[in-house]
Amino acid sequence: DVIDTHSYQVVAKVVATGTNLDGVVYAPNTGEIYVASDDNNVLDAISIRNGFSQTASYALTPSSTGPDVPMYAKGMSYVPDGGVVDAGNPATGAIENAPTLVSSGAVKPGVYDPVTNSFVFGSTDNQLEVVSGNGAGGIGGVIKTIAIAGSTDEAAIDVRSRLAFFGDKAGQVDVVSLDSMKVVA
Repeated sequence: DVIDTHSYQVVAKVVATGTNLDGVVYAPNTGEIYVASDDNNVLDAISIRNGFSQTASYALTPSSTGPDVPMYAKGMSYVPDGGVVDAGNPATGAIENAPTLVSSGAVKPGVYDPVTNSFVFGSTDNQLEVVSGNGAGGIGGVIKTIAIAGSTDEAAIDVRSRLAFFGDKAGQVDVVSLDSMKVVA
């Protein structure tokens, strides 16, 4: 659903490829939103400049799992998908890299810190994965893990305060210092 923020009315409905939608992210460089669909393991591109029409649907890897909430950073979309993160280039529609970040469990939503050029992704194995921002598609491998009480499901960042926040299924929010890469609260 497309909602006008002045009237709070639905102004358009867009049909996506999948039916189990799990996240939406906006890519300002292409004027598109990207919608991850669990049941089809795809990322749909929807133009907001051209009548809210679907422009493409990209297959994600691996094909047997469903994606989680994507993020947009560095001109790329990053989609947690099973044990990997698909780094997709909105300009070409190609997955440029899909590094494996966890050997068991699944990668969950994360954040990107432009100051350190690193990502921090949640996971279902009670830890956070600190990932290099270098590599194909602007993402590399795990450089550090941070133990937490439960598996995560959501993430947010405040770059100015140098903090990231991860909601975990142990019933708490883990606050991570982006400078020390340690849980501080």
